[in-house]
Amino acid sequence: MAVPPCAVLVVFGLLPVVSDPPPAAGGPPVPVPTLVRGKVTAVGPDQVGADPGSRSHVATIEVVHVYAGDKGLVGKTFTDSWATQSGAGSGANAPFKVGEVALWCVAATGPEGRLATSYFPGHPFFVRSREGSPRHARHKALAEAMEGYAAAKPGERLGVVQKLAADRTPEVAAWAVRTIGEYENPEAVKPLYDLAVKPDLPCLVQIALDEVLCGRDPEGWTGSKEQEKLLRGWVAGKADEYEAVQILSRLDSATQHQEAPAKLTIELTGRASANEGWPREARLEAVWRVGLLGHWAADDDPAFDWLLGQVRSNPDIEFRRKAANVIGRLSHFPARVEALEKQLAVEQDEKVATGLRESIQIGKKRE
Repeated sequence: MAVPPCAVLVVFGLLPVVSDPPPAAGGPPVPVPTLVRGKVTAVGPDQVGADPGSRSHVATIEVVHVYAGDKGLVGKTFTDSWATQSGAGSGANAPFKVGEVALWCVAATGPEGRLATSYFPGHPFFVRSREGSPRHARHKALAEAMEGYAAAKPGERLGVVQKLAADRTPEVAAWAVRTIGEYENPEAVKPLYDLAVKPDLPCLVQIALDEVLCGRDPEGWTGSKEQEKLLRGWVAGKADEYEAVQILSRLDSATQHQEAPAKLTIELTGRASANEGWPREARLEAVWRVGLLGHWAADDDPAFDWLLGQVRSNPDIEFRRKAANVIGRLSHFPARVEALEKQLAVEQDEKVATGLRESIQIGKKRE
């Protein structure tokens, strides 16, 4: 089940700003995230980072509207920083401008309850969402949905959020699914099973469903044919960069927490790397993820064998190089070191050979 945001905030020493009392057993979860619309009232001075040439732009923001959280925060201020120049001369972002309006996640920190930017699990953006960003319209729709849910009477919230689970905006529907998953009443969760078999369901919503059902029904859902069908669909079609990262992250966490068979997640992550409907960078990340999945798995043979196959025969040199660099984390048996040495003996690409040498050294140290 999705971890309630408040549980995560406690770990980081942050206190969510909420005024609702805790829910009764089986009742609706309290809307915890503090999501606001803010307006930049001042900028500067810039902060110089530890690395030469690195610089961050600092802005003071006034809360002008609270979507979810303490409405008394309107008029309060907090600061945010945004990297405008990196030491490498890349990664620069547009500086804040006075009068700019955007969305922020905030939390009260310290004994004085000072507002600071924060991050809440389940939100589709990290800390802020600025106008002009590719998904800002979706983020605004989510903020409005959360506001409607928070404003509803406790006895009406379940009905509100169940309707939102079918919303056309994937970020809204995914948040709604995770919110439903936090209801203690089993009857509240039952409709999610019907939602999980819909073939046209956006992958972001499917990911949320898998998280919730694994948490609420580990024996019935985890490892089931229904789950396998859902997961296979994630890597079969097209995905943009954000969706691809979410899919790979879910396959990773499902493996780590034994919420899906490792052999299956390794296979699917390998398939993702070959999916030309995915961005190239995400496909290359999938190669690295296979090595990570092998680390989590009780049986890492499928991961090692797949990576070695990529080193030997992938026609794309970048994928061969990536696999050669990753396979070292799984080269801890003499037979595997021997297999890598045989490949090194016939390898003609110097970068692949360098990766193999390093992987062989790692394997020999672990023998």
